Amino acid sequence: MPLSPLFSARGSTSSKARRRTRSFHKPLIFNFDPALTRAEREQRRTQWVVALSILTFVVVLIVGGIGFYINDIRTPRLPVAEVNGYVIQRSTWQHYEALLQLEINQQLQQIQTSQPPTTSSTAAAQQQAKVSQLQQQLQGATQQAANDLIDFRIVQDSLPVLEKSGAPASALVPSKKQLQDALATEKELLGVTTQQQLNGTLSKIGMSQAGFHQILVDRQTIANVKAYLNRNLQEVQLQVSARVMTFGSKASADKALAELHQGQSWGQVNLQFAKDPSANETSRTVAWTPAALQDKVFDTFAFHAKPLQISSVLPDNGAFDIIQVIDVGPARPLTPTQVSDVKQKIYSDWLAQQSQHAKVQRYPENMTA
Repeated sequence: MPLSPLFSARGSTSSKARRRTRSFHKPLIFNFDPALTRAEREQRRTQWVVALSILTFVVVLIVGGIGFYINDIRTPRLPVAEVNGYVIQRSTWQHYEALLQLEINQQLQQIQTSQPPTTSSTAAAQQQAKVSQLQQQLQGATQQAANDLIDFRIVQDSLPVLEKSGAPASALVPSKKQLQDALATEKELLGVTTQQQLNGTLSKIGMSQAGFHQILVDRQTIANVKAYLNRNLQEVQLQVSARVMTFGSKASADKALAELHQGQSWGQVNLQFAKDPSANETSRTVAWTPAALQDKVFDTFAFHAKPLQISSVLPDNGAFDIIQVIDVGPARPLTPTQVSDVKQKIYSDWLAQQSQHAKVQRYPENMTA
């Protein structure tokens, strides 16, 4: 039976409406509308996967970039210390710390592989003492590296002061020959013989050639400054032996001195005040010593006193000393240890004086970041 015109019109209108409805409700990228054809769903799924991949890549890139910035750019540039406006960066400190540790470990290895004479207990004891000393240095290498770098800068900044006082620049600035000798010594210490081996060693600790060269320059500059400051050191000197009582309060020191003048022995007075907590008394004996090895308070009295002479109460950096010279010996040659100690003391006193005029700011929190 043929369809009526009215029915045919309605069917045609309904089909067109459905097509218009689909055309006005196009699905979004992630909207898997059941009305989509299979091809359209596959296209949307591909777009979704691509978008997620791009987003993941961008996130990874951002996180990696932040990590790279923090670990490889920002953190290495953090200041460990600042000396007169000069910044010592964390990376410089870390590389120098690694060099110190390597040097100490090499010395320990050399000592431990060399056997002392089996018949010499003294040699064995000296070897053990040296090992203990190096182990202590290894434990303190972290702080020592920071201290050294600060001292290097203070010394460099103080060179004009020395030159102004009459020191020739040629006596302070390392020469090419000195740096060549320093390089040879360092190679021997590190257990390398060729430049290629040295480069490999430096690469392992992250130190550049320029950074290593600067360390050699700084160390040699300090050696030159020491030599200049000790240029007039007399290695044959008058020496004294003495004993010292140090008190935390002047009242206790005055009372102890009065008892000594009343005839009590040094040992009795020392024992009496050692038992008194309020006196905060300590004592020490100074074996034969040249000038400049003790502090200025000691030298000023002891090297102008007669045997058994007792000083007055002498203020000494917040404490109070009583010194008795036991004996005054004739001029005699200094031992190698005394020569070394005197030279180091003269340099340390000079460096302490320069440090008082330097503006030093430490950032210990950046040594553990």
